[in-house]
Amino acid sequence: MEKENKYWVKEEDRKCVFCGQGRDNIDHFIGECEITREWFKELGNSKEERVKKLWKDDLNKVKTEILKELWKEKKKGKKKEEKKRQDVI
Repeated sequence: MEKENKYWVKEEDRKCVFCGQGRDNIDHFIGECEITREWFKELGNSKEERVKKLWKDDLNKVKTEILKELWKEKKKGKKKEEKKRQDVI
């Protein structure tokens, strides 16, 4: 999910799939991304609280639904990026 630590990935590919502004990591999705941060509001009031709940081992319905949605939408975003690149070539 997070491309931040993958040094071999181009800088442009490390950007957020949703907004294109920040990094492709959970901290950005929860606290900075204009598109995804609303999805995580049910997990807590602060960014720190949300991150903490996400990384906990217990899996609850809210967390499961949020992560499924994130994964699904991220997949769509990657397909759009791929199509855009192919159209350029």
